[in-house]
Amino acid sequence: MEYKVINSEDAPAEVFAMPGTVGMAAIDDSGEVVGYFGFVKTVTLDPIWIRPDKRKSPFLLRRLWERSKKFLRECGAVSVGGTTMRHSQENRELVERIAKSIGNAKIMQVDFLHMDLME
Repeated sequence: MEYKVINSEDAPAEVFAMPGTVGMAAIDDSGEVVGYFGFVKTVTLDPIWIRPDKRKSPFLLRRLWERSKKFLRECGAVSVGGTTMRHSQENRELVERIAKSIGNAKIMQVDFLHMDLME
């Protein structure tokens, strides 16, 4: 068995690998890829914070996100995850408002967001 980094385009068709990325492949003696861990340049936003009296402003959330997304794309990131760091109902509501405001965020855990920067 050989292990090496390959381009996502060289991964088997059944692997959902993000185009333009790389991954570590396990290649058997016949040259077939039998395992693949894809690597995506992801950034973590920690913490996500908006002053409580400004949390209901969709304009603030949207503009803060758009400018952050532009900066992160310029840095080469393709996705981002983030958390409020403090679990509470108030922060859960903030995360839900952020997800709704930016449109393509998925709430993965209690107050953890995942956002695809390519959308």
